[in-house]
Amino acid sequence: MNWVEHGAMAQFVVEEGLVSYNGVVDYRKRLKVKRGDVVDFDGQQVKII
Repeated sequence: MNWVEHGAMAQFVVEEGLVSYNGVVDYRKRLKVKRGDVVDFDGQQVKII
């Protein structure tokens, strides 16, 4: 999705609470998403199909 430039930046935005997973802020650095999950970041949203 190219929401961030690199993995370190991805970890930073997660640690700062800028990512929500299924409507809840999630601080886990590693998370296995599955069908039906929704991830939000910076006004953008993706639903895993």
